Amino acid sequence: MLASSIAPAQIVKDRFVHREVLFPSGQWSLDTAAQRTIEEVCVDIRDRDNYRITLSGNTDSVGGHASNLALSIKRAQAVRSFLLGCGAVDSLMTVEGFSYDQPRTDNRTEENKQRNRRTRIKLRLIYFAVSALEPIEGLRPGSTFDLKVLFEFNTAKFGKGATQNLEKLAVLLKSYPELRFEILGWTAIYQTDNDLSGLRARAVYDYLLAQGIAADRMRWKGMGGAGCPESKLEQCRRVEVAIMRNPYFKPVGRC
Repeated sequence: MLASSIAPAQIVKDRFVHREVLFPSGQWSLDTAAQRTIEEVCVDIRDRDNYRITLSGNTDSVGGHASNLALSIKRAQAVRSFLLGCGAVDSLMTVEGFSYDQPRTDNRTEENKQRNRRTRIKLRLIYFAVSALEPIEGLRPGSTFDLKVLFEFNTAKFGKGATQNLEKLAVLLKSYPELRFEILGWTAIYQTDNDLSGLRARAVYDYLLAQGIAADRMRWKGMGGAGCPESKLEQCRRVEVAIMRNPYFKPVGRC
């Protein structure tokens, strides 16, 4: 079993991504620029369920409050429909409209009005620490586990005993071929010019790839420096694995 011998020492926290799309006066259709922006969100959520999206529609001050409220909701719904088309899960999205009550700026000029005719997209990527990766059926998307894979100082070279845990992970992953996950690499204190945290994540990715784990199941990302105290530097030169999608998950108390 891949379990931690101590309490989980998660580094990664929830991450937030903010984007917005603009609309012509009185309209809620998505132009090419808006679609490109939303497609960036589609990339962010591809093959993952550990997220929540809030879509907030807004208008300028032209017209009455009630009609603008309806328009603001239509603008948020337009973004929702596009996201559904690229694979977003409806239950993971919230739609809200604010009429002209939450302007980005004042409505004194046409340029400012344009900036207020928008839908704000707030994407939250969710992570929480777990002390073991088994049973897989008990892990909700967002479950984040310290692999106890350590690295030599200032390198992406595995430390002593690192591959032992990676071998166990590879065996586990082969038993659950539909599981999707990301590998998050860290340095101890600060980020380096050569993206050492990314090199460490990539080292684990390459190892699992060599063990027969399909590339389309994995993502890797350098997270930078963890800001660890001097007493824990060695433990922070490491990687975490976060579950993005788990079709094997069985909620407790549900049939």
